[in-house]
Amino acid sequence: MPALVGCFNTTNLHTHGLHVSPAGNSDNVLLNIAPQTKFPYEINIPNDHPAGTFWYHAHRHGSTAVQVASGASGVLVVKGERPYTPPSPQNPKPIADIDTVLHDVNGAPFKEQLFQFQQIAYACFANQPNQPGGPWQQIYTTLGLYNANSPANIANAPWTCPLATSGNPVSPGVVENFGLQLDSSSIWDTNGRFTSVNGIVQPTLTVPAGEIQRWRFVHAGIHDTINIQLVRATPVGTTNLIATSALSGNRQQQKADLLAACNASTGTLIPQFEIASDGLTRTKLRTVHASQVGGVLESNYMQPGYRSDVLVVFPSDGDYCLLNQAAPKAERVSNGNGGGQGPSTPQLLAYVHVRGGQPVTGDLQAYVGKALYDANPTLPDAVRTGLRDGDLQPWAPFENLAPPAAGSQQQQAAFAINFPAFTVNNASYDPDVVNFTREVNTTDDWMLSAQGEPHIFHIHVNPFQVIDVTTTNTNGQQISIYNPDGTCKPDIVYADKQQLANQYCGMWHTFRDTIIVENNYQIRVRTRYDRYIGEYVLHCHILDHEDAGMMANIAIVPDLNAPGGGLGMAGMPCQAADGDTRGDARRPQTLIVTKQGGLRAMKIGIPVYDGVDMLDVAGPFEMFDWADFDVEIVAAKSGMKRFRNRGFPFEVAKSFAECTQYDAVWIPGGDPDALTEIINDPHRTYVQFLTGQAAGAKYMCSVCEGAMLFAASGLLDDHWATTHWAFLECFPTLFPKVKVADGHPRFVLDRNRLTGGGISAGLDEALMLITLLGGTELAREVQQNTQYYPEPPVRSAIPAAPQCPLPGVKPPGASQ
Repeated sequence: MPALVGCFNTTNLHTHGLHVSPAGNSDNVLLNIAPQTKFPYEINIPNDHPAGTFWYHAHRHGSTAVQVASGASGVLVVKGERPYTPPSPQNPKPIADIDTVLHDVNGAPFKEQLFQFQQIAYACFANQPNQPGGPWQQIYTTLGLYNANSPANIANAPWTCPLATSGNPVSPGVVENFGLQLDSSSIWDTNGRFTSVNGIVQPTLTVPAGEIQRWRFVHAGIHDTINIQLVRATPVGTTNLIATSALSGNRQQQKADLLAACNASTGTLIPQFEIASDGLTRTKLRTVHASQVGGVLESNYMQPGYRSDVLVVFPSDGDYCLLNQAAPKAERVSNGNGGGQGPSTPQLLAYVHVRGGQPVTGDLQAYVGKALYDANPTLPDAVRTGLRDGDLQPWAPFENLAPPAAGSQQQQAAFAINFPAFTVNNASYDPDVVNFTREVNTTDDWMLSAQGEPHIFHIHVNPFQVIDVTTTNTNGQQISIYNPDGTCKPDIVYADKQQLANQYCGMWHTFRDTIIVENNYQIRVRTRYDRYIGEYVLHCHILDHEDAGMMANIAIVPDLNAPGGGLGMAGMPCQAADGDTRGDARRPQTLIVTKQGGLRAMKIGIPVYDGVDMLDVAGPFEMFDWADFDVEIVAAKSGMKRFRNRGFPFEVAKSFAECTQYDAVWIPGGDPDALTEIINDPHRTYVQFLTGQAAGAKYMCSVCEGAMLFAASGLLDDHWATTHWAFLECFPTLFPKVKVADGHPRFVLDRNRLTGGGISAGLDEALMLITLLGGTELAREVQQNTQYYPEPPVRSAIPAAPQCPLPGVKPPGASQ
């Protein structure tokens, strides 16, 4: 066995696909939970988490395959209740869940079916007393005992479990020998075991005709592809195929009857309408059907770890077969057997018995589209029509990821087997080595490749977007398999005799967490390390490959430029550098490391001036301080300043020239005369400070009429924004490139520009910035500690201002 395979009774838990913390007692796969140990997990799913289909399984390196092949897995479903709401300037991408539109005209949700596919590779062993090498070394097969030295005919023979006798000891069916039971590309195809559905072999489902159902497929197996097809059984008649079928015995005994009864053709294939892949709602419905181009009978290709949510509807009474369709011969790892890409002959997963209901005539996709349209009359016309036509963009959880920052290095994950080494980037897994260190809230492109045989890329915590899939043509050039609109190029797909490219059709720009990497194909994906810091893994999701060493550690840190990545170093103090500890109100996880080795929080800069509004500074300052952020009040020149009107004087200790880079800049409003003077300043000292900081800040923010200074810097051009009601007219008058938010929102977030309304709105806006920098839970703590639950005793309408109150400001381009 490979060196790290073992410890089969030590375990942990992975929540596959969930965007949650990888640390502590959350989705931490670096833990070792020993036998007879109780360990409480706490998985905090954030409020903005996508609804969808996920799963969990054991993930202790070295024993993952054995435990998952023994059944240590299950389905996780995150339900969604967030209805569609139109985009707005303050919320340009509202979260909406596809669950809320999947219902009939009476509001009854579509019936759901869960399909957890497992490949339980159990075998019966001959454990003779004093057997050389110990127990679990010899498996019963139809051709005799199979062990590590058996010839090919016995190694590839179906497994069996004879009755035990006093002279012939037979173990129960177990998974105990990694090498014999799991470590082969064809073993699942030859051993004769069945892929189970929810723990049952070839179950029967009863479904009414014409009823739209949501089927959630989860591939919880360890190695082999499942090529899902729904096929009408032939011949069709009144006979109950399930009751009279000869489909019994092992897979070889079923072969002839299965090929006769469940023959896939253009007339018998039932389409699957995929609405989500890997738990994440697609932007466009994908139809798995009998393709009109090339005559291909498409399968819903399920690799280990994949999830696929499909809508299905059966047109009429009859019996149907849920198949694991055979892989083309050239697509198999070994042409003599199946393995990797699918079985050598079709396999029955389940029967579907369709009786009653209302028959459907005509196109099934049009039927499903009309049903969704009729059931959702309150949606805006364009959204409702789009839903009918398969446009799911309003319910997709993510928008296209922006490219990485200029100069960013593309990451690589190259899978290879150089026996006995199973490697990622030519290195086998070492638990003590961090192979990749990346910075939180940044984006990377990854190039994925496989050598020798296909592998399956999976990364924890953050999903990725499929940007492109390329292959090498006959001239040795790397070319994309996609057209500019994301459809597959027929000349590439159907010229591929191994039929590998069709696995990627329908994946363009989708978000996933697991993807097959075929030979002679390169996959470019893009991921954003959102929100969570900590160490986790990427690996091949052929789980015996992972256990053998095809895995790598990745650490997400607060600051790549800080010592230790900003995660702290041995010997550092346990509290903030100022010695302040306010108990539970302080959040140590917001602390990062300075280049000098001391601890500090996220840094906020507030650039002030004579005549600045007091509450624009003091209120947010207090909230940021409760968040344990490091707040600096700075000015063009240090010294005494005075708040607006009858405000008291205060001292500013640091000038712009002395400032370092801030994580966020907070631009306060102030007296109109002061704003005019700053904007008309021929040296542009203040606005140049803003543009300089904007190059490296995570967020740039303004409150009240501070937006005038923000706009004067050009940083709000082509961004939605708001300000105090009295200054809204200044945008079209003086800064026409700024897009004015409708109404009077308390704040508007457009990309990394955050603008707030008048004075008191700065408190709401400050909580929003704390949420962006430190998370929702931190913002809630600040709200509680500051007791910010406003209930004003009066109500009044916000008035309109007829003109901009900055008459002295020179419009852009005017002579200074």
